[in-house]
Amino acid sequence: MLICTICNWVNNKKYRIKRFFVSFIEYIWFQKTIFIFFLFPFSMIYLCVTKFIHILYKIGYKKIKKFEIPIIVIGNITVGGNGKTPLVIWLCEQLKKKIGK
Repeated sequence: MLICTICNWVNNKKYRIKRFFVSFIEYIWFQKTIFIFFLFPFSMIYLCVTKFIHILYKIGYKKIKKFEIPIIVIGNITVGGNGKTPLVIWLCEQLKKKIGK
């Protein structure tokens, strides 16, 4: 019982810390505070990494995976509040109507 209590406490702390950092970064990004200049170097690192991965695909070092069924990707880097879940629900309902199920 003590182990379960400790695990719950640790998981709760992890969730709170994660939620704090996500909301702090979203605040910095959406409110356009001075802190955005501190995030700029990280965005440049992210840009370099994504460009490097793109080059690896272009030269054939990394292989492109092809699927036999259509795949729809909904989302972006922002976490929460963009309406991705309602869009997925709506899209599923429309596809069900389209195929008649």
